[in-house]
Amino acid sequence: MTFLKTNIITFFSKVICLGSALFISVYIARFLGPSAKGVYYLFVQAVSILATVSLLGMDTSAIYYLGKGYSARSVVFISTIITIILGILMAIFLVAAYNWPLIRHGILAGTDHGYLLIVAAAIPFMGMARLNSAIVMGFNRYVAFNVLN
Repeated sequence: MTFLKTNIITFFSKVICLGSALFISVYIARFLGPSAKGVYYLFVQAVSILATVSLLGMDTSAIYYLGKGYSARSVVFISTIITIILGILMAIFLVAAYNWPLIRHGILAGTDHGYLLIVAAAIPFMGMARLNSAIVMGFNRYVAFNVLN
């Protein structure tokens, strides 16, 4: 695949992602209302931040080592195991942080504990999704990378 074709595909996939994100944001704002929208975005950002931390650069290193031609099995296996373990640890951290007075009675006052458990369960999956995108990028499969994104 040529450089120009890859860039065009990437550009259009980003435009589609941006357009769908705008549509989803407007839909969520109308459906949830102002107060519930704030709690929703707080949970979404918590998942995003903790999933990024749980990667600890595994996504970037996977791209680097796969691009350099290292053993794909070992890079994928080790990155996957570490990302799963760290994702579970971040989920446990989030559930434990809910018991802190500042969070329980301040930021998340009146929020159902079940929502937090759903968010905590999503952290390892979000980390794995980002790692999978990086692994696909490391194999130079740009079309598959754009579809995953």
